[in-house]
Amino acid sequence: MEVKFWGVRGSIPTPSKDTAKYGGNTSCVSVKAKDELIVLDGGSGLRMLGIELLKQIFAKGKFNPIEMHLFFSHVHWDHIQGIPFFKPIFIKGNIIHMYGEKKARTSLEETLIGQQQYPNFPITIEEISINGANIDFTDMNAGQKVLINSVSVENTKLSHPDGVFCYKISDEKHSIVYATDTEHRNVLDPRLLKISKDADVLIYDAQYTPEEYCGKVGMPKFDWGHSTYEWAVDTAIASNMNKLVLFHHEPEHTDKMIDEIEAAAKKIAGKIKVQAAREGSTIEL
Repeated sequence: MEVKFWGVRGSIPTPSKDTAKYGGNTSCVSVKAKDELIVLDGGSGLRMLGIELLKQIFAKGKFNPIEMHLFFSHVHWDHIQGIPFFKPIFIKGNIIHMYGEKKARTSLEETLIGQQQYPNFPITIEEISINGANIDFTDMNAGQKVLINSVSVENTKLSHPDGVFCYKISDEKHSIVYATDTEHRNVLDPRLLKISKDADVLIYDAQYTPEEYCGKVGMPKFDWGHSTYEWAVDTAIASNMNKLVLFHHEPEHTDKMIDEIEAAAKKIAGKIKVQAAREGSTIEL
């Protein structure tokens, strides 16, 4: 299993000399398990994944269409804004399966159609579906498991404004948990602990420092739907995790600040390996 980070920032892209080390693109993580390509979220980092996939699609002068499975944690803008700039979606022959939470008011398909309706974007999802990749949409219920040959993708619902899905991706040997945009105050979320138990890697929202969250620095962040590195470590310890990846970095956090957050997390993590998510970095399992 190979996990690669294409976008690690929260809320809004932050291109800057002060964010060059960890990156400024919003959430997108790819997982290659067996022969399956699974992608978690379609933030602005999805554009970079698309550029990389073009090398595979047109390798050695031949057309090699791809099939991929794109799971959205939720559909806030920073998790879907890469879709219109994902080049493989415009290429006929590619197959892209999209999954997201089933909502009472709107479906995943309707949400993505809305993002690309006039005057927001010149090319609609409907036009892409006719002239580009074959796209299908699956609206998922909380707790639903999707089997992609020998790879399973399980979800559980966590706490974030308008809801969020956490995903666990497992093959016969390894599993990773992707838990972005979640908040649980000082009580560990039993849903997250259950799905994370004994996984190899936890990718966890650590957008704020404890001081930022409680309002000692800036305004309080209660009910904003994000967590701290302390909660990340507590969850990893309680889940018997091997590796913790701090994710969804605050837009105003510079590389230096993220270095400091990573160091602070390592001090309290014990035997758990800790790293701050960094664009282009890869975890091999």
